[in-house]
Amino acid sequence: MERRNWSLKSLHRLSSIDLIENESNKAALLSNWVEENLITNKIENFDLNSNDMIQLSELLYKNIHFFKTHRDDIKEQLDSHYKIKQFLS
Repeated sequence: MERRNWSLKSLHRLSSIDLIENESNKAALLSNWVEENLITNKIENFDLNSNDMIQLSELLYKNIHFFKTHRDDIKEQLDSHYKIKQFLS
């Protein structure tokens, strides 16, 4: 029962994080969620019914895509700052 409660709590938290609009906050919270739930545990440790597991997998896929997009945005910003710095030097 404890594992089920942990699983549902983790799913609910991931669902809440997914709704956050601010990209920096969302990325930080997602990173923390991954560290707490997927680094120390395995996906097999989640005790969810099939519908909840489908929701979890969709959220994970969606947020992997978010991380890739966020990473690319940050890279573009850093490149832009570097170019401006070189121009001003």
